[in-house]
Amino acid sequence: MIGMWEFALLFIPLAILIGVAAASISFTAWNIVVPLAFVGLKFPVYDAIFLSIIIDLVDSLILTVIYAKNGRVDFKDGLKWALPTLIGAGIAYVFSEDFLTGNPDMLKGGVSYFVMIIGATFLIRGIKGIKKTKNTDISSPSESHGNKIKHLDNEEDKKKKTNLSKKWIVPAIVLGMGVSGALGGLVGMGSGTNFVVILLIFIPAYDLATATGTGAFLMFLLMALCAILFVGYIDISFLGVYLLISVTFSAIGTLIAAKFAVTLSKEKLNLAVGIVVLIAAIASSIQSIFL
Repeated sequence: MIGMWEFALLFIPLAILIGVAAASISFTAWNIVVPLAFVGLKFPVYDAIFLSIIIDLVDSLILTVIYAKNGRVDFKDGLKWALPTLIGAGIAYVFSEDFLTGNPDMLKGGVSYFVMIIGATFLIRGIKGIKKTKNTDISSPSESHGNKIKHLDNEEDKKKKTNLSKKWIVPAIVLGMGVSGALGGLVGMGSGTNFVVILLIFIPAYDLATATGTGAFLMFLLMALCAILFVGYIDISFLGVYLLISVTFSAIGTLIAAKFAVTLSKEKLNLAVGIVVLIAAIASSIQSIFL
């Protein structure tokens, strides 16, 4: 076990990265914190998980407040979709202790292929969107920038609506939310990125900022439940100082990045999210190789 100062030197830059990634797309701290704390730093398993839970809890609360102030959190739908999420978490928690005892290798993490694909998708969307906006600027110089963006958004919404069968939307969202919640109840994973992707795919009215804000709200509710469920397993006298260091600097990263993110156009936000998520995914993947 390393000391407090060594932990601070190691975790401060990682915590800031986690905070920035969280502000971009509700990225969960689990992918970086749990493998590093449990495998690399030899933390007890529940202490490593609880560290990740509290980082996600605080980051998602900050995000919810900032995005809500900018009208980017759908609280009504968020509460509706929280129901299958929290039910999934509660059911999975029943099996958590046996699962964690029998599958410690799962906590070592792995190469984040899925997260990399998500990051690359947003990066490509951002690049294409910026190019399309520039082309529209050239072809329609008399049209205002704001109107052009709105027009492009409407075209994308129409495409999304025609590609979805309405009868499958609600069951698909319920299933996705339930599975994401189960990951929280089973291993304490925040699943914020899952929420954002599900909302973007199945709710055409959501842009990236609204999906991120609503996803952060869902992650906050999930992590609040997980904190209650897992707190009985930890030694707060041991974990307290480590929580203070990691949560503080992750919150700083989230606060700064979120205030910046809400000012960006949709195209630039897609680009920024793609870059940040790819960096975070690569960092967690490299880390898993050496643990």
